[in-house]
Amino acid sequence: MWRQIAAAHGKRELCLGIRPEHVSLTAGSRPNAYCGEIRYIEDYGNKLGIYFSLNGEEVVSICDSIPARPGETVSFVPDANRLHLFDRETGRSLGYPPAAG
Repeated sequence: MWRQIAAAHGKRELCLGIRPEHVSLTAGSRPNAYCGEIRYIEDYGNKLGIYFSLNGEEVVSICDSIPARPGETVSFVPDANRLHLFDRETGRSLGYPPAAG
């Protein structure tokens, strides 16, 4: 679905975006997932912000529970139905496939 959207725009360089609440974290490393190390955790009251390092960049996931502790490895899987693709040059969204809208 996203391949067709990207191809229709004819862009070779895109940026991938995902909202922090649309990221699934689990303790340890698992196949077909990005892995990172938890740096710190913020308690927002009703949710938790899990901040972790992924390829040297800080990423946040908004979770209901703590999958691991700071210094431990977590697996990061974005919800493919909630991805956002952007034109790297302009920063504009490429839109959404009908199934994801």
